[in-house]
Amino acid sequence: MELTAAKSGMVTLGKDFGSSDVRAIKAPKVALLSGPGTSSLNFGEIWYHFEQELDYPLSILELSAVGRYDLSTYDVLIMPSGSGLLRGQDKKIKDWVRAGGKLILMEGALAEFAADDDFSLKRFLKDEQEKAAKDRAKEREEKRLLAPYQSSERARVSGQVAGAVFEVNLDETHPLGYGYGGTYYTLKNSSSRYGYLKNGVNAGTIRNLEQYRFGFVGSEVKPSLAESLVVGSESMGRGQVIYFVDNPMFRSFWENGKLLFGNAVFLVGQ
Repeated sequence: MELTAAKSGMVTLGKDFGSSDVRAIKAPKVALLSGPGTSSLNFGEIWYHFEQELDYPLSILELSAVGRYDLSTYDVLIMPSGSGLLRGQDKKIKDWVRAGGKLILMEGALAEFAADDDFSLKRFLKDEQEKAAKDRAKEREEKRLLAPYQSSERARVSGQVAGAVFEVNLDETHPLGYGYGGTYYTLKNSSSRYGYLKNGVNAGTIRNLEQYRFGFVGSEVKPSLAESLVVGSESMGRGQVIYFVDNPMFRSFWENGKLLFGNAVFLVGQ
């Protein structure tokens, strides 16, 4: 790349240099939670990305000691996939977000927040969607109980997602969608689904089953993925919460997701 001097701050296309539409991007101080409860695989993917690919400083915080950390020294807190992550620290994390922090939740980490009324994330947006999902689950369980032994494996995998690619409608006007041109491809490795955010930005969505592209997704779980969230954000006080239903960093080979993750870390809320 060759750098040349500009003779004027006026441009022929786009925003002029120094206009109020040109904003400086602050380099955020980023922290990543680790330890029991977090997925070592997802933690490693994120850590590797910052250390080896971005060469960007990253602080590692022990999940069990969150209560003792001064979170105000960080701009971004990444919570990798896992379970039992809040450990009674939900108030501290919420207060930090409301004060201007940015919380990024990955995959399995979303479950606890979907059960908290302070967040707009929910499994289903509409009551009829939830009822339909419960009916399918009930029917699937009845089939499993009565299935012949030789068909037991087939019955089991019909409710699983072993790795499927879906085309995602991405809002390119939102910072999460910058650089994609409106289309993103997500890799689904679980049957977890969440409805559109009622009080947030649904930046990436699967609107119908025609957006399925490749891979295996069980016949029993596939219908529930229509009208579902892939990535979104919501404001909480002066801060932001970003939801990644699927892992954009999967095994560090899902290159299509690294820009999306970078947009979340460096651009959202700036």
